[in-house]
Order: sequence, then C-alpha cells, then structure tokens
Amino acid sequence: MKIPSKLFDKQQIDALGKIGIVFDFDKDYTDNEVVDIEDKLQDACLDYGFNGGEPNDKCAFWEKICDAFQDMMDGV
Repeated sequence: MKIPSKLFDKQQIDALGKIGIVFDFDKDYTDNEVVDIEDKLQDACLDYGFNGGEPNDKCAFWEKICDAFQDMMDGV
C-alpha cells in the first residue's frame, strides 16, 4: 500500500520525522510495515499528546495525525 503524499502537512511530517517516523511516499508498504507505523503513531499520540494521563497542548495535533492515518487505513 502506498501512503498518499498529501496525507500529512509539512508541520506534521516534520514532527513525525523528529520522532523517527519518515515516510517514503513512493514506497509500496507491506501490511506488516503499515501495522508497525500504526503502532508507532499510536505510541507517539500517547507519548506526546498526554502528560500523566491528561491531554496536553499537543494532544489535538497528534490525534489529528493518528486520525488521518487511521482514516486512510479504513479506506483501504
């Protein structure tokens, strides 16, 4: 499966890159690779969007990223 290049904006791509998630929009990802990415995105949402179980000021930003990826997955 290819990940659409317009799935994330530049700010989101930069934030993902800073935590080690770098997309190759020309690559055809395997199902296992997509599941690994999904796991990493969910971890990032929890790690960077919450403090001690409470949402922080970055929560909406990370949830938007996770939601966009999940919506893409649901459309496959």
